[in-house]
Amino acid sequence: MHKDSYRPLVGILVSKGRKSDTFRGDASTLKEIQKQLQQLGGLSFVFTLDQFQHDVVTGYIYSEKHQRFGKAQFPQPDLIYNKLSTRKEETLPSFHHIKKVFQQQKKPFFNRQFFNKWQCYRALSKLKNLEPYLPKTWLFKDSTETLTLLNDRPLFAKPVQGKKGSGIFRLERNKENFLVQEKVKKKSLTESQFIKWISDHLSDRYILQEEMTTLFIDDCKIDIRVHCSYYQGSYRLTGIGVRKGKKHSILTHIPNGGQMISYSSIEEKCSTTEIIKMADLVGKGLSSQFGFVGEFSMDLGITKEGIPSIYEVNSKPMVFDEEDIQTKRIEHLVQLFVEL
Repeated sequence: MHKDSYRPLVGILVSKGRKSDTFRGDASTLKEIQKQLQQLGGLSFVFTLDQFQHDVVTGYIYSEKHQRFGKAQFPQPDLIYNKLSTRKEETLPSFHHIKKVFQQQKKPFFNRQFFNKWQCYRALSKLKNLEPYLPKTWLFKDSTETLTLLNDRPLFAKPVQGKKGSGIFRLERNKENFLVQEKVKKKSLTESQFIKWISDHLSDRYILQEEMTTLFIDDCKIDIRVHCSYYQGSYRLTGIGVRKGKKHSILTHIPNGGQMISYSSIEEKCSTTEIIKMADLVGKGLSSQFGFVGEFSMDLGITKEGIPSIYEVNSKPMVFDEEDIQTKRIEHLVQLFVEL
């Protein structure tokens, strides 16, 4: 296949499947990216780390005729869209080799890596304009510091490299005792029991994030999930999804019992203008610290003043359950591939 036949030629880097000659990834998204790129004169293909060679890449392309992905050989792509599923793969020599090759050739490679929650917070906290949107956050040190911090506010303990709400706890000092909550379940501990709990559950792989007073409806936590992408020098909003948690739960993720609700149902309680402004600041801030960021998503709370509060920023956004947002996301990605 001649590269000159397609502009651009996009390589989508994915994880290997469990069986030979398979890969992990959302097939419908990969097919739609390929379809839209071809309509614009470009082409995308999917490949895994072990399929990359300097001049030739063996990968997979979807065949409408055969209704499946088939293997083919491609020239080195014009850009790589990193959709590896695990952090471990991004530590492998083969991954760093590909990054180095593209860096030397000044070719786009995004998104370069998973974000570490602590590194991400430190990067964003350097930007004065983002200060109003960032809950105070500390890297876990020890039980003494945790007890001191709890004198002033409840905290969320979150794994630095966690995802989908796994391993998150809410911590609160309550008169003589301490409350620990995971999902819906709460338990009350004495100080000595709490110190033992900290020793068993927390480590320097956790951050402590202050709890913000944010929007609840019928005792259900409301979070906002925002997708953003780069376009002509700035970052634009693709769409805003809303999650409503189970009653009294600290999580809003759908696998943890959360549900989708429409943004229009809470829009009057939010400042969409602030979210749009903040998204551009976050995208530019992350790119200055971690290299070019083509897309990202944010998990936000909304304060009683309608101001967004950044819980987390994700460099590898999951597929959005809102079909309109996911459709627009793919359109924006394809536009970005062509722009780069």
